[in-house]
Amino acid sequence: MAFTKEQEMYFNEMIDILHTSNALNNVILVGSWAEYIYEKENILKDFTSYAKTTDIDFLLNDDNKATKPQNIVAHAKEKGFVYNEDFVMGTSKLRKKDFEVEFLISQKGDGSRPLPKSELGVNAQQLSHIGFIKDNFITIDYNGYNLNIPKPEAYVLQKMIINDQRKHKAEIDRRKISNILPYINKEVFDAIYNSLFTKEKKKVDNYITQYCPYFRNNDQISDIVNKYIDIQNKTKSLSVQMEDVRSEYFKLPKEQRNGIPWNGERLRPAIFEDMYLAQCKKEGREPLKEISDHFWKNCVEMNDYAPKFCIQKGTERD
Repeated sequence: MAFTKEQEMYFNEMIDILHTSNALNNVILVGSWAEYIYEKENILKDFTSYAKTTDIDFLLNDDNKATKPQNIVAHAKEKGFVYNEDFVMGTSKLRKKDFEVEFLISQKGDGSRPLPKSELGVNAQQLSHIGFIKDNFITIDYNGYNLNIPKPEAYVLQKMIINDQRKHKAEIDRRKISNILPYINKEVFDAIYNSLFTKEKKKVDNYITQYCPYFRNNDQISDIVNKYIDIQNKTKSLSVQMEDVRSEYFKLPKEQRNGIPWNGERLRPAIFEDMYLAQCKKEGREPLKEISDHFWKNCVEMNDYAPKFCIQKGTERD
C-alpha cells in the first residue's frame, strides 16, 4: 500500500466530515483512493495497490435524493482544511498541507455552462465519461461508515475510456490498469461495457487492442504459453522454450496475434509475463524471477504498459 500514515489520517478525517455533514451517501469515492479501499478492505483478494497521490476525488451522486446533505465546508474548516475556490474554472477544493480534496460531477451538455454550488457547498468539476459509475458502485463498511466506491470493473473501464485524455498521467494510469486487471470479474466487466455509449465502447476497444489485447483474446495464446513455460517440469532450456513459444505464436492468423508490437518483429513479453503471473497465482505457486527476467531481456519495445511485476520491483523496464 503506497499511501503514508499521514495521508490515511487526512483521508479518514474527510470521511468523518462527510458523515457528520450527512453527505457520505451522496458521494462516491473515485480515483486512486478507490484502490486503497480495494486493498484495505480486501474487495479484490490479494490485490496490492501501488497508487500514489495526494489528491482525493469524490463523484457527486446527484441521483441520490434519499438524504439531505449539509454544507461540508464549515465542518472541514473545523478539522483544519482550507477552502479554495477557482472563480474562473468554477471549481473549488479543500486542502490540508499537500492533501487535496476535489468533487466531481457528471458533465452536463458540453460542460461549458457553469453549474451552481452543490448542496455540499462546493463547486464540482464537470467530467465526461464518469456518469456510468453512478449505476455501478458498491457500498462497503469502512471503519463503521457506509462508503460508496466504484465496482472495480467500472473503475477500470473509466480509466480506459479517458486514458487518451490524460496526457502525462496516461502512462501512470496504464500501469494501474495493468496491475488491477488480473483481479477483476470479466463477466461484470462485460456487463458494464455493454451498458456504455457507443463512443465509450470504442475507446475501451481501442485501449484493449493497443495495451492489453490478451485480456479478451487469450485462449489460443494461453494454450501456447501454458504448453511451454512451466519451468518446474521443463525438458528444454528456457531460451529454447521461448523460441518455441515465439515460433508457435507467429503461426497464428494475423488477426489473432494481438501481442505484436509496432515494429512487427517481436511479441510483447508483457503479455506472456502477465499471463504467467496470473497462472502462478491461480495454481498457488511462486513465479520464478528468471522467467519474468527472460521476457524483459528479449524485449525490444516496451512502452505499451508496465505489468505488475515491474511495479512490485519498483523498477522501470522500458
